[in-house]
Amino acid sequence: MQDPSGAEVPPRDDISGDQRIRRRVVALLWLIPALFSATVSYGFTRITGNPVGFWNVLVINIPIWYFWAFATPAIFWLGRVARVGWPVAAGAVAIHLIASVVAAVADVVFGMSIAALLGIASLGDHVFQRYLINAMSWLLTGVLTYWAVLGAGYALEYNRKYQRQRVRASQLTAELARAQLSILRNQLHPHFLFNTLNTAVSLVRVDRTDTAVRVLTDLGDILRRLLHNAPDQEIPLREELAFLSAYIAIEKIRFADRLTVCVCAPDAVMNALVPNLLLQPLVENAIRYGIGERNSPGHVDVSAKREGGQLVLQVRDDGPGLPAEWSANDSSGVGLANTQERLQQMYGPLHEFLMGNASSGGVEVTITIPFNSAPFQVATTLDDFTTGTAVHA
Repeated sequence: MQDPSGAEVPPRDDISGDQRIRRRVVALLWLIPALFSATVSYGFTRITGNPVGFWNVLVINIPIWYFWAFATPAIFWLGRVARVGWPVAAGAVAIHLIASVVAAVADVVFGMSIAALLGIASLGDHVFQRYLINAMSWLLTGVLTYWAVLGAGYALEYNRKYQRQRVRASQLTAELARAQLSILRNQLHPHFLFNTLNTAVSLVRVDRTDTAVRVLTDLGDILRRLLHNAPDQEIPLREELAFLSAYIAIEKIRFADRLTVCVCAPDAVMNALVPNLLLQPLVENAIRYGIGERNSPGHVDVSAKREGGQLVLQVRDDGPGLPAEWSANDSSGVGLANTQERLQQMYGPLHEFLMGNASSGGVEVTITIPFNSAPFQVATTLDDFTTGTAVHA
């Protein structure tokens, strides 16, 4: 069911059921001080030598304490109207001081009147005097109870605000991650699309139509996967590697024998969830800076493995490596920056992103994220993509 604004509204039966539960909880909560007060009062009458039956004492105390149960909504409302905050508003404090005294006196009058009506306690001849004496005796307790209820109201209000802020923060984090993913996807589209089409045109001009058809087929597979996984923040690793395989196949045609890519991932990690479009920008950087700027053949390794509750992904090239003075803050690549920001937004302190020169030469990027498995799905990899073994492109 929806309200006029389109928001979902719980069924009335659910609302009334929740209200009944809350009322029962409130009734049980206020029974605790009533029982405690009755026990203390009963013990006091025994000590002073004027014993009164526990049932009579309890019946007197229950109306006194349940008065506050009925007064709680009014105290919460007054707390919102005259808010006691920081800096302290003298007018609001004065209002609540007066209200607490009035509530404490009303509590005593209510309790004594109920006891008199039930015949448990007699008011005697001096009714006003007895009311006044009891009101003075219970005044401090009543005032403290009022302020305790007021404080509980503020605590509940702040807790609700905190929960709303947490939900909103989670929504903003998800929206930011989606925006960053969109930036990555939009970044991939233009230059990669143009380069691929130029490659296909060049192949047609030299009568390599079969290769041109294969390039366009791989391009179509890439675009299909981009559209299919567009709304997903996380996808199974097998889907990410299948997309990467189509991308590598096109790059292999562009670079011919100058490029070799090895993808190694065991079956045990193929169902692990990874951020959508995580590996492609890293491999693109490795190809562009590790292989693209030299004439000799180059090699890129992509690997995935599980270490306890973590998934470790690695991309390594055998290029010239990073300059000695290089730092992560010097990187101006949109893809690399967005990858780091997305990982921070999605996993926070549970992830690790390391980039530096490999001991064997070239650049090595290592990403560690929590290992979470996706529901089992039938593999949708390309024909030339085999899981659990090293794949060369």
